Formats: sequence, structure tokens, C-alpha cells
Amino acid sequence: MRSRRRRADIALLFVLWAASGAGAGAGGEGASATLRLMQEKVIPASNTVFGATAEVPADDAGWREVEQALETLVASVREMADAPGGFAPLPWKDDAAAFARAVLDARRAVAARNVDALESANGALYQSCETCHVVYLPASK
Repeated sequence: MRSRRRRADIALLFVLWAASGAGAGAGGEGASATLRLMQEKVIPASNTVFGATAEVPADDAGWREVEQALETLVASVREMADAPGGFAPLPWKDDAAAFARAVLDARRAVAARNVDALESANGALYQSCETCHVVYLPASK
């Protein structure tokens, strides 16, 4: 349980580092748009999804919140792909495919209210995020 919280905290530290300007370089407007998207949508949504295994939703409304967070993540990845400056076709394509598989698994787990399957999907989801960060977020290298 603590490892998921630690993962979210590490992701937040990377975003804050990038926001400080230390990660500035080849990014410009696209990097600013992506940073805003990460802060406003991706981090809150991923915290909801990752947190659902530490604090299991008590009712259908709680599970719907997790489902909505997954939809937010999907929409955010699409928005990042369309941002000015965009992402290189490869490895972004591979990262996006891994992300899509993880989200699909997470959706199935949430629909079944299967916390163990969600935990497994969260591991794959987290890894797909980290793999992308290594390429596109200099602090991860």
C-alpha cells in the first residue's frame, strides 16, 4: 500500500521539478501544456486509480469515481499526443500501447470490483508512465 503512495509522491516530485524550470530545454509551449495537463488532470486521476487498492471504494459511487479517473487518463494521453511539439512517433507509440493495455486491464478490474486485478493493472499502468518519463522527463534518466 505504501509503495503506491510512494509512486504517486515520486511522480509529483518529478512534475514539481519540471515546473521549477530545471527540466526546461527542448519543450517550449508543448512542455508547458503537458506540465499543466499532468498537474491538473493526470496526477489527480492517477492518484485516484492507484489509491483504489489502498482504500477500496465502499460503494458503486466510489467505483464510478475510479472509472472516471481512468477515462481522464485516456483523454489526457490523447491530449498530450496532440500538444504542440508532440512526442516522437517511437517510443511514444510503444508507451501509448502499453498504457492502453494497462488501462483496459484496469477497466476490467474496476468493472468486476476485483481489487487484486486492479493492483496488477496499476503496476502495469505505473510502469507505462515511468517508461515514458525516462524518455520525455529528463529527471527520470
